[in-house]
Amino acid sequence: MKILKLFRSEPAAAKTPLRFREDRVEPVLHNQPINRRARQYCKPRTGTRVLVIDKAASQSAVMLEEMLRSGGYATLRAYDAASGLAMAQELRPEIIFCEVILADMHGFTVLRKIRQLLETSQIPFVLMSSSAKAAQHYASNEIDAEGFIRKPLNREAVFAALEKLLDSDGIPARSAGTKSRLSEDAFLATGIPVVPTSRAFHSIQELSAP
Repeated sequence: MKILKLFRSEPAAAKTPLRFREDRVEPVLHNQPINRRARQYCKPRTGTRVLVIDKAASQSAVMLEEMLRSGGYATLRAYDAASGLAMAQELRPEIIFCEVILADMHGFTVLRKIRQLLETSQIPFVLMSSSAKAAQHYASNEIDAEGFIRKPLNREAVFAALEKLLDSDGIPARSAGTKSRLSEDAFLATGIPVVPTSRAFHSIQELSAP
């Protein structure tokens, strides 16, 4: 009884709410999702236009246009090679993104025609495709383009490719060292080891095969 009385005689401890000092709170980064949109890329000059040449049914092209507009670019759209070439000549876009597998002409042929025309020869040109054969063709040959991006497209790859094309004023320009960096760029863009060879594919038509 004396023991119980002893315990009962002690005053109950007051319950105070726990408080945290705001200046001691630190974010836990390793468990947080990565927000890729938070990365800051070079901004293009206002009004910089990108021509996207891809099939009408391509969802990748729709996504690409959305990415470009969110990054401050204006977009132009062509649904086949012929209209893409015509728009390039008439509208003179600052950058061209072109699918390799098109109904009327391959993207590599579009690139060659773009380079042959005086008024379009200096437009930066980026190829894109989900075709492994197209990626290998780009990696194994001296293709006079600024880059190759494998589909499905992702924001980081697209804007990393664009960033290489912009100068300090946000103006797109071809690099004098494009050809010398083709092997490195091809490996980074496609993930396919570069096989140095002077032999092109037997036929560009092989790119259409599944």
